[in-house]
Amino acid sequence: MKRSFNKKYNSKTIKKRTMNLNSVDIKYYSLKYKNTKYLPKTQIMNYMFKNFNSFVHHARLCEALNVNPLSLEDCFTFMDNDFPNGLSKNNINTSLKMNSKMHLDKLISYCYYIKQPNIFYYPENKINETIKYQIGKDISRDERLINNKMYNQNYYIENIKTNSDVNYRIADLFYQNIIDHLYKINKRIDLNIVNKFGLLSAQNVYGLISDLIIDKLFQMLKPEMSYMFNAKKHVEIIINPNNISMEFHFATTLLITQNNKPVDIEYPCGNMEFIFLVDILNNKYELSKFVLNYDINKCGPELRQEDNSKPSNSKVYMKPKYVVPALAATSGIVATPFLLSLLGGKTKKNKTMKKRQKNK
Repeated sequence: MKRSFNKKYNSKTIKKRTMNLNSVDIKYYSLKYKNTKYLPKTQIMNYMFKNFNSFVHHARLCEALNVNPLSLEDCFTFMDNDFPNGLSKNNINTSLKMNSKMHLDKLISYCYYIKQPNIFYYPENKINETIKYQIGKDISRDERLINNKMYNQNYYIENIKTNSDVNYRIADLFYQNIIDHLYKINKRIDLNIVNKFGLLSAQNVYGLISDLIIDKLFQMLKPEMSYMFNAKKHVEIIINPNNISMEFHFATTLLITQNNKPVDIEYPCGNMEFIFLVDILNNKYELSKFVLNYDINKCGPELRQEDNSKPSNSKVYMKPKYVVPALAATSGIVATPFLLSLLGGKTKKNKTMKKRQKNK
């Protein structure tokens, strides 16, 4: 059954804060939000709450036109011939600037609207609580460097001293780390900047950017299918007087079908790598690096085995369980069109989402 978009976003009337959250004392977050389930309600949070209904209207128009509500072209500027379709061999090494029509706050919001649309039917406090939980949960999964210092899963295990509300406490610890680094360059803390670091740290961002890139790859390779194998990723955060930014690094080997035959992990035939750079200080983003190369003729053994007179081992080529379909996001969403999964079609994604929500 499709998710209904006829409901109105359920927002509670909340009194406006008189406190300027763009300039607070270093202890403000610790006193007001640490050990709670909530994040500061800054500009980016208000934007997300306010604009979901507009996104729903846009998504329903896209559904009527049978197009996705978001594409790589909506976020980045490039020419059609930068990503040619139908080539059996390709080698792309480029960078992509942001599309000015998709500003940073809007892109961050879309990451949550598309990946977690159900939460925006909750009251604002519940949305806030759910987002903080998700941030904490995802931060502990990935490696991230802050000014070249590693913060990984072991770091959070060692520094979280409680077994209750662990994901909220991880989010608090990450926020405090960001605040401490910001304090070194400005004694007044902008919690809107801190919130952006937090919101960008959820896997929704990696997932959506990967979806957009891989959807483009799907169009380029049609009718062949591609699979990601041995994907690696990490995040680098820089905080200094001239640079407040995040870099999302992603690299994977590609397995590609040959004449629509199942892939064989012994014949990887492509690579994809990108760096998604977010300049938080100036509210800009770009793909500062995008590398894609593949050769479909090297995707299987068939073209190399010309002598059929010799007996050969009857090898079975199966779709391996430990590779990820190229239309799948790194967050685990299966290869289904964006709009179908967004609007509640009967997809594996919906079952996965329900299972995750049940386990939270």
